Amino acid sequence: MIMGTQFAYILRQENEKPTDPGNRAEKEKAMNKRTMENYMKLVSTLELTHDQEKDAALIHRHTSTLHRIDENGCNGWPRMKTEIRDGKTYRYEVEDEKWRARDEKKEANLERRIREICAKHGWQVEFQGDPRGWRTNLTINGRDASLLANY
Repeated sequence: MIMGTQFAYILRQENEKPTDPGNRAEKEKAMNKRTMENYMKLVSTLELTHDQEKDAALIHRHTSTLHRIDENGCNGWPRMKTEIRDGKTYRYEVEDEKWRARDEKKEANLERRIREICAKHGWQVEFQGDPRGWRTNLTINGRDASLLANY
């Protein structure tokens, strides 16, 4: 006789639900492959040299970090604080000033590095501060390449 938990396990194996770690890994692999194919199509339409492709990938990486920093700013750099008063535990969020200062310094350095890369290749760059949209607007050889930076 099959018990309840054993039956649930067998049923889950037969149905291969999306919560299955193996299934999720396959989906992520397919998504990463699709993302890389689209990225390579975009790079090929811009007719970039190998060095320019590497620098465009670096700009993309820096833009992802800038986007995360902007999201942290919207959330207020929260840090959980716990206090015990009169035998009761109180937990609340406060703004982490050290984290904020680190992010501000990192943001300035990343924007400077992106400007240096763009200046080296003669590309134009414009920065946005809104995490809901594209963080970096990039123009390569007179063509809008913002998708490359924010993909």
